[in-house]
Amino acid sequence: MAVHYLKIPNQQNLKTYTSFDRSELGLILAIYGKKVSQGIWKDYAIDHCTNNAIFSFYRNSFEKAYLQLEKNNKNTKLKLKYRLIDSIGRVLKQDNDLAAVINFLSSSHLKIV
Repeated sequence: MAVHYLKIPNQQNLKTYTSFDRSELGLILAIYGKKVSQGIWKDYAIDHCTNNAIFSFYRNSFEKAYLQLEKNNKNTKLKLKYRLIDSIGRVLKQDNDLAAVINFLSSSHLKIV
């Protein structure tokens, strides 16, 4: 029999993480489902950090992320909230409105080479 002890965090050690809310996930998963049905994307991953959340799109499970949709939660005036980043780190689109980034993603002619 194994005994596992759980560490109960106190209030000082609690960190807040940035995450996608239900409406944001609905928009992202709608375009993801469309691209999966077309055979373009095969897998995804969601990462939650303190200042940003990243939704990564994969062509298959063995490669680096094809695209990343980043939600930035830092309170800076120069940074926009949502960014679409390709596999080499180039910013393809950034906006404060997620729908604008999703529209770019659905209307753009990003081809898999």
